[in-house]
Amino acid sequence: MDTTEWGRTFSLIPIRNSDKNTDQWIKFSNPLYLRLYYPNSCITYDCAETGAGQTQRPFTFENFCDYLRQFRFTHSHDDYSLPTVFYLCYELGYYFEEVEHLLERPLFERPLLAVEIKYQDVEKLMPETSARTTPELHLDLDLDLDLLSAPTFDEYQTAFQRGYQELLRGNCYQFNLTYQYQYQYRYKDPAAAVDPVDHFTALFINLRAQGNLSPYAQLTFLPPLDLLILSNTPEGLFTIKKLPNHFLLTTTPIKGTASKDAVTPFADPFANPKEQGELDMISDLLRNDLSRIEFPNATILARRRRLAVPQLLHQYSIIQAELSYNVTLYEILRRLFPGGSITGAPKKSVLKILHQLENGRGIDRGRGRGRGFYTGSTIILHRSLLAASINIRTAVIDLKNQKLSYGSGGGITLLSNPKDEFAEMNAKVQSFFSALFRTAAGPLIKDGL
Repeated sequence: MDTTEWGRTFSLIPIRNSDKNTDQWIKFSNPLYLRLYYPNSCITYDCAETGAGQTQRPFTFENFCDYLRQFRFTHSHDDYSLPTVFYLCYELGYYFEEVEHLLERPLFERPLLAVEIKYQDVEKLMPETSARTTPELHLDLDLDLDLLSAPTFDEYQTAFQRGYQELLRGNCYQFNLTYQYQYQYRYKDPAAAVDPVDHFTALFINLRAQGNLSPYAQLTFLPPLDLLILSNTPEGLFTIKKLPNHFLLTTTPIKGTASKDAVTPFADPFANPKEQGELDMISDLLRNDLSRIEFPNATILARRRRLAVPQLLHQYSIIQAELSYNVTLYEILRRLFPGGSITGAPKKSVLKILHQLENGRGIDRGRGRGRGFYTGSTIILHRSLLAASINIRTAVIDLKNQKLSYGSGGGITLLSNPKDEFAEMNAKVQSFFSALFRTAAGPLIKDGL
């Protein structure tokens, strides 16, 4: 791939300037390099002065950890003047939790673990400016989504019951069961001259105009993989706020989902032991994870706050720890990734259980696939913008094959029942697509109840 192709890589990130009460977009473009990390190798697309090119070299997880130790934070606001963006795939967490041997099965012959992009150009756009970057007609294009695969209730219930036995045996206290929904997308007018990257970017930008843009949303175009990652995630793995002698690291786990229609002056859908216990377990897990980074000083600042997304309400906690400037990105990820809210408790045990529940079923039927970018994290390092998401509510768009993949799931405890959890998982699918598409047609789920 020549520079004209992979050089089209860009990331688009919404930010809120609370001091000036204004919204902006930041667009990163003109990459200096792009790296794809696999279990035993790294592919680099380089645009250095020595000349553009593609190279591949051996690269182990230990090498990756050593590299992450180079990413430090200081009290200066000029850190990372050239922005760096990481996409960490869920399967990288197998290495942090030392269960990487699970990836040796045929399904994971060569899983992508991470993507790193260092950009040279930064452009700040006001909302009205960003709206003009893509033709308005792209919002009105009719798009069909043909459902290729989605879980049936029988499939879900089988996995649910297998996981529930692990709860009864005391092997875990909560596990986050997820499925992938696969679609073929096509435009109703074959003659329409449209670049899908432009179209999906316009839809992403329009989320803000509708008031549906989530706090950790981001979009990135990855030409080497022919992928567009469109994430409208409301959940953060961490944010960093610099202070003179140390920095504050904050995480905001989300657990608990309810329909907005279920909230009335006489009914609180979160006022039950199941919903409260689900969040409390993960909040305690995250407090422990933060305390293991450096000092045992993490505190839960708030419990059970409400967060609205299209059609749904969530609850979340705020957990914070003070860290010295000796801490590197490696130490943070070593304790926090993958996020506890999208795995469960205890994390290492749950990774093993989920590996069997989510991947074993597919290998038996030839349809297995890992989570990949879904429930991984996007890390953005640029001056005062130092944050990482947990990529729920995320579509991975395969531009070459015109396919779209979307993951959904939820936390399972002893108080859960399969019908409610299956309905919640499907409601999260409907929530995402109802916000993104105005005219998308076709069934999005398989009810099966």
